[in-house]
Amino acid sequence: MSDAATVYQTLYIDKVYPYPQSSKPVISANYSSPGPVIEAYQGDTLVIRVINRLNVSTTLHWHGMFQIGTPDMDGAVGATQCPIPAGREFTYTFKADPAGTAWYHGHWLEQYTDGLYGPIIIRRQVEPNRAQYDREQVLMVTDWYNEPARSKLSRWYLSTNNPDGVEPLPDAIAVNGKFSQSLFIPVSGTSRIRFRVINGASLSMYKFSIDGLPLHIIELDQIDTAPYNVSSFVINVAQRVSFYIDLRELDPIYSQSGSSSTNSIFIRFQAMTEMYPVDILNYNSPYDIQRYAYPTFFNPLYLAILSLDSTNATPTYQPRDANPMPQMASLPSDSNMLAARPFNLTNYIVPNPTHYLNLVVKFAVDSK
Repeated sequence: MSDAATVYQTLYIDKVYPYPQSSKPVISANYSSPGPVIEAYQGDTLVIRVINRLNVSTTLHWHGMFQIGTPDMDGAVGATQCPIPAGREFTYTFKADPAGTAWYHGHWLEQYTDGLYGPIIIRRQVEPNRAQYDREQVLMVTDWYNEPARSKLSRWYLSTNNPDGVEPLPDAIAVNGKFSQSLFIPVSGTSRIRFRVINGASLSMYKFSIDGLPLHIIELDQIDTAPYNVSSFVINVAQRVSFYIDLRELDPIYSQSGSSSTNSIFIRFQAMTEMYPVDILNYNSPYDIQRYAYPTFFNPLYLAILSLDSTNATPTYQPRDANPMPQMASLPSDSNMLAARPFNLTNYIVPNPTHYLNLVVKFAVDSK
């Protein structure tokens, strides 16, 4: 086992305009959204210099880090620190703990909704499930709004005309900063890949699946789990799920000898439309008066392409509908992760979350 190290990282916080079709500024870390992956081993010391090049204040929150002994490094404005003023900088120093998949995001007003976020990977010296995969891939999903969040939230979400707190429907879904059918993941040369999925959305949850492949879940929110198999899972805001796939388990219907003449399959993020106060397919509001303008092109199904031969060709079969193909029906769809069990515990029983506390209250006449 190696000694703990000090890992240095500098993050420049600034606006970028990554999409030619959009005039909306994206708040970025190192001129990218998502920002760079921060990697360390458990027990290392992270020294992260944050330089604010915005014309407003900012902070970063390290979501998933324990911050034992360093609560002032947590990044929560008004709770653990003052914001970093425009044009100034601040250095965060804290232990990389616990191990697993975490993430960082802006914690000043709406900045993470506008793009200020990125992955954190804290590795163990010996990973419990390391023998099950040969490479890794991070997928960071978010909801995209065509307008800056400040105007969207203040004008609609936080308006007095919206007393029920109806959440604004996103205009699109983005994964790793790319829109549907523009993210290609080449995987030739290996058959076993670990995916680290992070939900960096503000208001959306998603059902995740990969066509024709079982998902072997091995980590939930920085807790290593005994591997268990599902056809899909639901991931809510801020959650992280790790799983591995084995391409040798691919259903033959998706191979070149099956329904696809190209060696590619779809990765699916299906927005859970039940949480939106609108009939997405028909754009019908349940209210007589629309509280905000609904998008004209929102599609609740996001498709990325897993390129098995690294040619980055789009699958020739049709995505059909929002559900995976029927041959995966024999595996469960995990909507609440109740099947998960910690990796290092045998005969684990889910603890009862209900605890009763008896209070004895006595009344007596005041002697005075």
